[in-house]
Amino acid sequence: MIHNIVSDSLVPHGDIKVSTENGEIRMIQNTDINAYICLSDKYKLPFRVDMTASINAPSLRFKIGNGHIELGTGIMSNSRMSSIMGNKEKPNTYKFNHDIPLNEYFNISIIYGRKLMQLTINGEVRYSDNKDKYMKSPLLETEFKDGFHIMIRSEKRTELSIKSLTVREYGDDEPEYSSLTIPEYNYSPCLSNAEKPTLDECIKGLSQELQNQILRTDDFLRNDMKFKRKIEGGYPSSRIHYKSSAGLIYTIKISDAYITDHSIKWNIKTLYDNRVLRTKCIVSVLDRLAEDSPEFAEEMFLRMKECNRCRKDKSNFDSMQNNHGCVHNGIYEYNGKKKFSCGGSMNFKMFPSDFEDVRNMILVINDVLLENGISK
Repeated sequence: MIHNIVSDSLVPHGDIKVSTENGEIRMIQNTDINAYICLSDKYKLPFRVDMTASINAPSLRFKIGNGHIELGTGIMSNSRMSSIMGNKEKPNTYKFNHDIPLNEYFNISIIYGRKLMQLTINGEVRYSDNKDKYMKSPLLETEFKDGFHIMIRSEKRTELSIKSLTVREYGDDEPEYSSLTIPEYNYSPCLSNAEKPTLDECIKGLSQELQNQILRTDDFLRNDMKFKRKIEGGYPSSRIHYKSSAGLIYTIKISDAYITDHSIKWNIKTLYDNRVLRTKCIVSVLDRLAEDSPEFAEEMFLRMKECNRCRKDKSNFDSMQNNHGCVHNGIYEYNGKKKFSCGGSMNFKMFPSDFEDVRNMILVINDVLLENGISK
């Protein structure tokens, strides 16, 4: 049986917007916490998922049953796949090339058969396993007797466009598998080992437009703002840190053609143990931004990273701060909205315009820190 998935059969969860445009399903989420779309039905083994989609930034994640497949998170990711039954194995036992193209359509096929599990991207077999634990698991007759749920998510501010999405159940038959040879893949979830890495070498896998923005930001931070720079790794995986005298940190994490981390962190000693002052400074920055553009201030509030793993009750803001063991946490309120964030860190994407946003943010942050006697 073949199920052609349309927007009406997708159930959105969390702060995520799903729309239909020119026959395509488009989704963009406004949070990294508990936001995804779920197919309304469950599907019994064996089944195959086929999707043609486009995404404008890392990454794409399928949650199937108690497992997941994660695509486009970069070389240093060590959580690419887990069994649909769930497991306690180390995530990096699943070694495969999980790169996907950005800003262009690509095809994904995921097969869960009785004898083989297979992942194909643009006709290339990326992963194949005939011994996955689900194949002989007793949970097939208990927890998963009605089938497996399928959920899809990306990351905050990432736009995913789905041109087609189908799920085929085979009943008593077995799917046809691709016989293409799986290319060898050197799995290395760590920074590259370069003796004297240079910025030019680290960013050479990125588009020319992104390279230009990084070089411009580097000049601004080091020469205008007097930040110190530290480069770890090299090509293709590196981490570039910029730190001000007050302790404000800006980080770019690069994995060949991906920027997988792009953030401003308030690692300022004066503010570590003073939640009140830290909250005051961050809200003052937003207020200052709003003087020129209320929309931009709202956007920067949206980009603050939500605290996820280290809070038990994700809905009760009033009890979070007292029950939270991390000194960096705080509840931030702006224009009637609340956000629970570790240190007020702000995340950006690998969009050229985001680098201009970073430069504008650091200028205003520096002014507010000066006014509060924190920066020289």
